[in-house]
Amino acid sequence: MFKNALNLRIGWFGRTRSGRARKVVLGSFHEDEQLIRIHKSLDRKEIPRFFMEYLVYHEMAHSVVPREYSLSGRTIFHGKKFKEYEQRFPLYERAVAWEKAHIKVLLRGK
Repeated sequence: MFKNALNLRIGWFGRTRSGRARKVVLGSFHEDEQLIRIHKSLDRKEIPRFFMEYLVYHEMAHSVVPREYSLSGRTIFHGKKFKEYEQRFPLYERAVAWEKAHIKVLLRGK
């Protein structure tokens, strides 16, 4: 999809969690560093490869889809154009369904 056009680095961030969380950032893209960071709690054999590939694709999409802005000037990170691009991922529906079905495991981070 990106045809080897991106020169991004990928690394881990965060600590493995114990206890409950209401929200966890699974990944992030840092434009100034051209760096994708994936949360360490996902470095487990229970996390399927297709989901990790989707997560990296999602962060890569941030590097190519221009940000959108609301009328008030707020940044919209996951606007219409971004979502359209994200849905090009071949296993998009499967990955999103897996995330929804396993959100408690992801939030627990163990």
